[in-house]
Amino acid sequence: MSLPSRREVRERAAVGSAQTYGVNRSTNRSTAWWGLFIDGEMISRTALNSNGEKIGQVGGVFTPKSKRQKGYAKVTMLHMLRDCRDLHGHTKSILFTAETDYPAQKLYEAIGYQRIGSFALILG
Repeated sequence: MSLPSRREVRERAAVGSAQTYGVNRSTNRSTAWWGLFIDGEMISRTALNSNGEKIGQVGGVFTPKSKRQKGYAKVTMLHMLRDCRDLHGHTKSILFTAETDYPAQKLYEAIGYQRIGSFALILG
């Protein structure tokens, strides 16, 4: 997917954030992660598990079941995508989901990701 503009990030994040959230990020040479915290509790997280020159691979997206369907993952993902564009110089983002993980696919498509096919690995 092509990364959204600053205006699009602000507009999309505002839809899902009725209160102020703190998004913390940590980086090292191999990964970068973002966490959404409310009152010191991590509510949602996402990470880059591959960070190229112009493209990042998203992985590690997680929100506890009791916190899902509230827009937290969307806000966290949008912050991450903004930082990927502004701090890492990415112009594209890629991620993989299980073929039947429809809730995750719905979230990613709502953000702007597009399905481009299936992916599988085999050994032996």
